[in-house]
This record gives sequence, C-alpha cells and structure tokens, in this order.
Amino acid sequence: MLEHTAPVRGPAAAFPATKEPKGSLAHSEDVPMSTTIWQGDHTHIHRPKEKIIIDRLTLGEPEHGDERERDRRSKFDQVTGRLVEEFMLLANMAVAHKIFRTFPEQALLRRHPPPQTKMLSDLVEFCEQMGLPMDVSSAGALNVSACGQKSLTKTFGDDKYSLARKEVLTNMYSRPMQMALYFCSGMLQDQAQFRHYALNVPLYTHFTSPIRRFADVIVHRLLAAALATRITLSPGYSEQPDVEPDTLQKQADHCNDRRMASKRVQELSIGLFFAVLVKESGPLESEAMVMGVLNQAFDVLVLRFGVQKRIYCNALALRSYHFEKVGKKPELTLLWEAEDREEEPTRQVITIFSLVDVVLQAEATALKYSAILKRPGPERSLGLEKESDEEPED
Repeated sequence: MLEHTAPVRGPAAAFPATKEPKGSLAHSEDVPMSTTIWQGDHTHIHRPKEKIIIDRLTLGEPEHGDERERDRRSKFDQVTGRLVEEFMLLANMAVAHKIFRTFPEQALLRRHPPPQTKMLSDLVEFCEQMGLPMDVSSAGALNVSACGQKSLTKTFGDDKYSLARKEVLTNMYSRPMQMALYFCSGMLQDQAQFRHYALNVPLYTHFTSPIRRFADVIVHRLLAAALATRITLSPGYSEQPDVEPDTLQKQADHCNDRRMASKRVQELSIGLFFAVLVKESGPLESEAMVMGVLNQAFDVLVLRFGVQKRIYCNALALRSYHFEKVGKKPELTLLWEAEDREEEPTRQVITIFSLVDVVLQAEATALKYSAILKRPGPERSLGLEKESDEEPED
C-alpha cells in the first residue's frame, strides 16, 4: 500500500491514505485461485513494437557482440517476463474479487467487451476463403487458432515471410476488438458485462502498478478499506470508501481518456522519430506485405522496419486501378503506365498477404514520410510471389 506524507486533494481525496496491512493476501480464503485461464482459455494478441536503438553501447550491448549470447539473453528475458506477467494477472484478478465482494457498488474494475460481431464474422468468412480456418467461439479458441505453434507452420509456412503473415493476421483480428475500460461496478446492472473477454475471466482490475496508473492507486485504497474489516488492530483504514458510484465512474472515465490519449501520443512519438530516421538516412527500400485493401489505397507492413503505412493509388504512375471483392476477399488491380511505348501496361493485383516492394521517403512537410510502391517485377506483376506455392490452398 502507499503511505502518503502529504494531504491528498482532488479526486484521490475520496479514498483516505492507508498503511501497509499486517497479513498476507496470498493466504486469505477470499482469494480465488484459478488455473484454467493458463490452459489456452484466454487470448493474447501481441503486436510487435518499433524500437529505435541509437547506440547499442548506451544500452549495455556490444556493438559487434556474440549473437548467440544476445539470443540466449533475449529468450531468458521472454521466459521470465511471461512468468512475472502471469503472477501480475493473478494478483489483479484476486484483488478484483476481493474489492467487488466487499464493495459491490463501489469497486473499480476493468472490463473488456467481446469483439464486434459483424466485423468478426466477415473476417472469419474471409479467412475461410483464404484457406485459413479460424475458431472464434471463445477467446481461448481464437488464441489457439491464431497463435498455436503447431498450426502456425501449417497455416503460414516456415519460410522467411511466415512471421510477416502472422503479423498481418494478428492485425486483422485486432480490428474487431474493442477497448478495455475502467468502470464502477455500481453503474452496470448486468454482471455479464463485467467480463474481461481477452483474459476470459468474470472480474479483473488493475492493481500491480500504482506508481504509473492512478486507477491502481484507487484500487489499492479500496483493497485497504476491504481489509480493514479483518485487520482491526491496524490504524489508518477506512471501513467504507467515501465516494458515490457516479463519482467513481467519472474517475474511471477520466482514467480511460488519459490512457487512450497516452497511447496515441506514444504512437505519434514513435512515428516522429522514425520520420527523422527516414529524412536523415532515406530513401529506404524494403519488401512489404499487404495487410489491408481499400477502394483507392492499401495498407502495408514494411518488413525491414516493422512499420505500417498506407499507399494511395493517386500517388502512383498508374493508367487506371479497379477495386472489387471476390466473396469477402478485397482485390485492387493496378494498371501501370508502360515505361516504353512498345511495351504493354503492367498489371498488378493487390490483395491480403501480397508481397510488394516499397520506398520510404521524406516529405516536404516537416517530419513526415510516405511509402511509394515500386513498379513490380515480372514475378509480382500479377500478384504472384516466389513463395506462393507454399501458401495453403482453398
């Protein structure tokens, strides 16, 4: 728990400061210990994050170090990170059950609504058409379908583009997903809406990071008040939080707004630094994989850098372009102007998972960059890639 040395003002004043409780939450009979969620019943849609390393020496890494040692350290960090994450999730769930049981009208919880049904069903139909059967009956089933290691090789192949295909599919399945939200339990009548879809649990909250999230501070004070009924000899506890459900909901809404705003700022910051890199080191060429097709543009995952960019047809040297849907599969046919009068125009078909060549170049506008599609070579002029024979057939 946090012990304040200064008076608390503003929204935080609704929950008095508390002292560290004597006793262990881990030994409380109120703590529900569930292990079923770690057996494939939940889903994690992890998307790669861009990271710009200016100087490896400043990060404690040798500039030309042993790659095997670096890989070993990376795998060790991944294993320990997953272990810590599982304990943090269990702690968050245990606290959620405790505060909701004690204060059913005043618990600050976190819910994750299920995916948008129409978008998800369209995506399933598209995947079936592409030969990618997906089970979306539950979060755990989706996790096994999209992330199961055995199905990955069969679905995406084991060539150098397999990870890119997985990233494209992950991005597609993240689109129907809704945002997780903080809420006050007293403001929702239907407890079915309390569920956290991704974790597939009935109650969840944020408790483990009070140094960086105000929601966790509120939850700490709720937990302290909940424990006060059993730890009667410890001063500093308030048996009942002095806050109305509608006031707590306003605090939850504020936390939701700030969280979404900070996430947007983080994304813009990454884009800003990458734009500087393109300006100082560009133009930069790379292969890219198509991850979304619109009627006048398409989105690509730039494989060399892991960034996503939209390419607009009106910025290309095209004679014409045509968009159509074959079932649920979107296709954009590009007709390139011939480079020589004696040559025929080049036809290129753009669809999900197509491989293309792009150039990232700085724009005249300050700290912005664009992606330009390169004219296709013979092997890609009709949307055919060298690895196309490794794709699963319908």
